[in-house]
Amino acid sequence: LFRSVLARAERNSISVSEEFDFLRTYLAIEQVRFGQRLRVEMTIDPAIANSQLPPLILQPIVENAIKHGLSPKRESGWLKIQAEQAENSLRLTVEDNGAGWNELPSAKISSRNQGVGLKNVRERLLTIYEGHADLQISSNFAAETGQGTQITITIPLSHQDEAQNADHRRRSFGAVAPAEAARRAS
Repeated sequence: LFRSVLARAERNSISVSEEFDFLRTYLAIEQVRFGQRLRVEMTIDPAIANSQLPPLILQPIVENAIKHGLSPKRESGWLKIQAEQAENSLRLTVEDNGAGWNELPSAKISSRNQGVGLKNVRERLLTIYEGHADLQISSNFAAETGQGTQITITIPLSHQDEAQNADHRRRSFGAVAPAEAARRAS
């Protein structure tokens, strides 16, 4: 898992299927912790399996669902992760039947009143897609029953090149910097 994180840190975009492969590895560890208390369902629409997105965009959301939603529950819980094409967009959904949120953060991409993971996801989406991506949170919070939370990320397919171009710019910048340093040193 650690090697996978390091390899993804070198890239600004990966395919949806690669992101799901990473989540399967991460969830295998959580499955050992929770055993029968955790049921996971993952679904990818084959039409968008090769679409690009920022690496580790879903992992913090899945981690929050388990840590804050499902972990406090005594009974078993479920987690559904889905990637699908919705009109001209890639839609990623993480849903659980956990404790829910008693106070939802702003539905718009902002960083107020959020934990580090969700804040980082929002900021990365805003930076990479320049306001064209969206992150929505909905929760059916009820103190006694806990009805879960759903987080949906929508990325326009017309902006798929932004993640790849950011990756290219990053690699190009990295290649120029050492050359420039060598030139200045001589």
